[in-house]
Amino acid sequence: MKISNVRIYRVEGGGLRPVIIEIETDEGISGFGEAGVAYGYGAPAVAGMLEDMALRLSGRNPLEIRRIWQDLYDQSFWAKGGRGDILCGNQRH
Repeated sequence: MKISNVRIYRVEGGGLRPVIIEIETDEGISGFGEAGVAYGYGAPAVAGMLEDMALRLSGRNPLEIRRIWQDLYDQSFWAKGGRGDILCGNQRH
């Protein structure tokens, strides 16, 4: 099974601005996630960053979550030394 498509949705309503990501596989399995920015003005930046990251997902095994997470983390300046809220997940710094 491989990731075949990634879609990013910017949603607005009720004062919220969540960014939703949909990942599809070549076997017809798909899943959704939320980028975590639902308030304020960060949604366009988050959506743009997800679009860049989506390029690194195509063809990958979606079950290798830890390996994919680490790769995306390693390729993001702001998640590392910049101390932003990007890709923080359950990691402790």
